[in-house]
Amino acid sequence: NIRDSKHIALLAHETMIVESKLGMYTQGGCGIAQLNTASAKETLKWLKTVRKDVYRTVMSLYKSNRSFAENLKHNVPFSVAVMLEYYWKAAPDLASNTQTLTERAVLWKSVYNTPAGISSAQTYIRRVKDHHRHK
Repeated sequence: NIRDSKHIALLAHETMIVESKLGMYTQGGCGIAQLNTASAKETLKWLKTVRKDVYRTVMSLYKSNRSFAENLKHNVPFSVAVMLEYYWKAAPDLASNTQTLTERAVLWKSVYNTPAGISSAQTYIRRVKDHHRHK
């Protein structure tokens, strides 16, 4: 349901950089994407009603021998899939909102970090640029 593009891949990669330094910092949310369990469960519940086919595809990544929180924390494919569906729920036309670093930062702030979050779009841009500078 989410068209594969370099900009969507950048959104996913940059979100993981900003949220957890690609898994190096994972306090607060769950795992590399730092999505909290309530948001993830709500996204999957919504997805099950609007796109059962996509729900089944995402859930095919779920490891049944782990809890839901453990899947978000340690099952990177599942965590990334839920993260992208979370974005898609809020912004169905992801392609038009992800063309530039600034657009991705604004989308992250408005959807993922939320207006109530303490970070800003500038924080997203700075963290992404710092990450690439220190690779």
